[in-house]
Amino acid sequence: MGGNLKKIQTLSDADWIKALNRLELKQDLPITLQGGEPTLHKDFYYIINNLREDIKIDILTNLKFDVKKFIRKIKPQRLLRNASDAPIRISYHPLLMQQDKLINNVLLLQNVGFKIGVFGKNFPDFENYNTELRKKCEDKNIDFRMKEFLGFYKNKLYVTYKYPDAVSGKKKYNS
Repeated sequence: MGGNLKKIQTLSDADWIKALNRLELKQDLPITLQGGEPTLHKDFYYIINNLREDIKIDILTNLKFDVKKFIRKIKPQRLLRNASDAPIRISYHPLLMQQDKLINNVLLLQNVGFKIGVFGKNFPDFENYNTELRKKCEDKNIDFRMKEFLGFYKNKLYVTYKYPDAVSGKKKYNS
């Protein structure tokens, strides 16, 4: 197996900066750094701190990184923008994360000026976890929102359609 694998060449920090700084974005459209976990990229902090100042940045994360290092390396103003969703959005994974540690890390970041939202997914088996975390977040003034689970679970399709009759072709809608 190993003999056929090629080493993947990644972009250098300078190449990332050059490529991203060439983008012409609408004023309200951010670049979203996501992954896996974007903070694992070896040049994560360099890239953020060397993008053009007018480029807005969002980060989708599981917050499993060194929060104190993040605070030292990135100024909260770098991630501020005018939008309803916070520029740092955390995906809550109940089976992989400790709620109290998550909340403490969110509070550390919020206390220095970062805007953060925590997002649970309404997966059928996670209702109790999400309810518990929602309550803890509300008590600490942390933005908690629920994302819809879309997919099959135990042979049932979980999905909400804005126009359910359009999917079956029974009715047509004009936008």
